[in-house]
Amino acid sequence: MNKIRLIAVTGGIGSGKTAVTEFIKAAGYPVVSCDEITAELYRNEEFLTELAKIFPQAIKKAWTGESERLIADKKEIAKEAFSCPDKYEKLNMRVTEKVFSCGMERAKGLAETGKNSTAFIEVPLLFENGYEKFFDNVIVVKRDVSARIAAVKARSGLSEKEIADRIEKQYDYASLPPFATVIENEGDLTALKKATTSALEKMGL
Repeated sequence: MNKIRLIAVTGGIGSGKTAVTEFIKAAGYPVVSCDEITAELYRNEEFLTELAKIFPQAIKKAWTGESERLIADKKEIAKEAFSCPDKYEKLNMRVTEKVFSCGMERAKGLAETGKNSTAFIEVPLLFENGYEKFFDNVIVVKRDVSARIAAVKARSGLSEKEIADRIEKQYDYASLPPFATVIENEGDLTALKKATTSALEKMGL
């Protein structure tokens, strides 16, 4: 059996990580999304019960179909977390570790049967949590801050200040470790696709 290769894709909010992973998928490689795993977690009753202890105003019971279930207001959770360092830390501990562990397990399974024994995993808070040490390679998607703010504002409805506050809490991507492969998202999707292809080639893929 060939040695599997795990590659992380990371970058700040609004950098274009998702677009890059779509290009990677199109190249034939499996990609695990931590955002998708997080969405699954937020549908788990046991997890929401635990989360309600921290964010009681954001977790409510609601009728869905024929049953009553707990529903999370993720915007409210994010708002509270980013305005309270203690809640942010508690949320990070409960969500990030579970999501990352699940993502790594899935990525390893996909790499065993994937193209070139390789799998990618999109990890939003890679450097913040020291997860880079678990990967053979790391791709960092970089983008001008003003473009990031505009992209997030268009899709989320958050104010520029709210977005800027979130960016401030994230890793400083201006200072990257030498082993990172950087994709500069400075143009349109065609340019981003070309940059992604170039990054894969640099890694021998």
